Amino acid sequence: MNTINIQYYQSPVGELMLGSYEQQLCLCDWRYRKKRLRVDSRVKNGLKAEYVEQDDEVIKLTRQQLDEYFKKQRESFSVPLLLVGTDFQKKVWQALTRLPYGETTTYAGLGENGR
Repeated sequence: MNTINIQYYQSPVGELMLGSYEQQLCLCDWRYRKKRLRVDSRVKNGLKAEYVEQDDEVIKLTRQQLDEYFKKQRESFSVPLLLVGTDFQKKVWQALTRLPYGETTTYAGLGENGR
């Protein structure tokens, strides 16, 4: 059975659920949200894997970088990502990774700017 290691991270703005698969971060999402089951199903089905509550190096690195980010000591991340979703979702997520530190935008803004 393939496994997705998951752990929980208490950020200053809410609790996150972190997941890694084959040394890549495949999940960083709010632990408590309306679509939690839908997101979990998409990730598990997409990777043909099940969640196992277990720590690993990718999750440790993610927690460290999130800690630094929330302390304003980090402006970018170097955690390897595995995007699990539709082609459209992946395109949006890739565009979001290119936003400069501190910049915000809308979905329309992502499209307009060709990000």
